Amino acid sequence: MDAAAVFALGAGLDRRDPRVPRAIERARVRAGERGGLWPALVDHERLLDDAAALAVFVLDGRPQADDDEALQLLIAVATLALALDRATSLLLGPTPEASLGNGRLESALRGEFDGLDPDLPQLLAGLRQALSQRPGWPSGCAGFCAALGNAVEGIAREQTLGGLGTTVAVRDAAETAGVDLVAATAAIVCDDRTMMTHPSECELALRLGNGVVGRARDVVAFAGGFGPLRPEQLVAHRFGIPAGVIRLGHAEIERCLRALFAAELLDLADLLRGMDRSEPLPHVVARACQGLLELHGCDEELVIASVAPEHDAIMNELRVVARLDGRITADERAILRGMDAHLHAFEELLGRIAEDRVLDFEEFGQLRTARQAILDDLLRIALADDVVTDDERSLLVRALELLPMLRPLRPR
Repeated sequence: MDAAAVFALGAGLDRRDPRVPRAIERARVRAGERGGLWPALVDHERLLDDAAALAVFVLDGRPQADDDEALQLLIAVATLALALDRATSLLLGPTPEASLGNGRLESALRGEFDGLDPDLPQLLAGLRQALSQRPGWPSGCAGFCAALGNAVEGIAREQTLGGLGTTVAVRDAAETAGVDLVAATAAIVCDDRTMMTHPSECELALRLGNGVVGRARDVVAFAGGFGPLRPEQLVAHRFGIPAGVIRLGHAEIERCLRALFAAELLDLADLLRGMDRSEPLPHVVARACQGLLELHGCDEELVIASVAPEHDAIMNELRVVARLDGRITADERAILRGMDAHLHAFEELLGRIAEDRVLDFEEFGQLRTARQAILDDLLRIALADDVVTDDERSLLVRALELLPMLRPLRPR
């Protein structure tokens, strides 16, 4: 299944939607009225076309889809979100320190507009000012400013570290994925209240959305042979170990990256299902995530081969891996016994959660913690003799692929 199926979206982003060209034409007029960086941004390599298609898709089904001011605000933020990845040099200009230094960005994010001469801080301050006029601003201002600050800090850090060499300047793809920025803005223009009433759930949903798009881009880039620069570190971080402890081949690294994507995607879908569906946020997060996956060319490259989340099915999968060389070693038996014990405990947790047929935020966190604990313990078993054999490595990689399938709600 693909991401659209996981989110239960009937159709993906449609650039041929008749609302898109009308929105683009209106956005070009507004860019000329704003001045500053906007005219250059809207003329930069399909930024505006993609931003308009994304904004229309995200608001589809909401009353604000027919509100020109709401749509244009979302298009402006979507243009910025895409530019943070595609047109960083255009945003920062020939002298990045002039845009990033002396607290100018921090002033823009706080709404302090005096003396913001460089184009980027002026642009950010203008967006903040426009959004602050919307009724949903009090609920969403913290989420929006955090998303904007994180994205800008990512490019600022890369500019600073870039002078030390390309091996140092590594930006996580999730930092400029844009899901949090686009979804937080959509929530504001839709007058969403959950960002105020349930800040922890909303913060995690936005972070997971960025993670889905970021990890998808990592997989596509790595499979294409042009990134990410240090994929071993991403995988090692998931295992909670220093890079190099488990020696992984190219194919195994790609499998692990795909498993990381699957885990983020399925976790996000579960979290959104447990949120109040009458509020806009679950709707706009799912659509922002799906839309950006399509714009980054990831939607057709990433399909999750689902495995039934039953105890026996998962153990059978692992036994197949253990028997590939014709025998099951003592090390492999230890890992299989450990996994079997953890699956029994996980089933008990699922049973308790299923009693009220509702997956609340606390239970969602317990499941995430339990899945990580399983991986941690399997690694502990494998490292008991200070050596991870080829057989153990194969089991650990397959376990990492199977762990995302352990969840109470099957994707539909």
